[in-house]
Amino acid sequence: MDKELESEVVDAIRQGKKIEAIKKLREIRNIGLKESKDLIDTYLNDNNLNNDNSIDHKSVEKLSSNNGLIIIIIIGATLYMAYKHFN
Repeated sequence: MDKELESEVVDAIRQGKKIEAIKKLREIRNIGLKESKDLIDTYLNDNNLNNDNSIDHKSVEKLSSNNGLIIIIIIGATLYMAYKHFN
């Protein structure tokens, strides 16, 4: 695989436009979607630019589990205050 990418493809990557970079690479080199995506991914990995517009999945899982805990605490506090108010 040729790891050197055209400047306009690299510019799109650096702007965070991975899909646009894939489209440009396909057009310039007349290659398929998978090959273009693989070249872009290789470039991103080799240059520590993993900006595939994804969030760290572990952080999302932790945030989601924390949201559940926060909701339980709020419901518990609300029920406690209602109990104290009406008794």
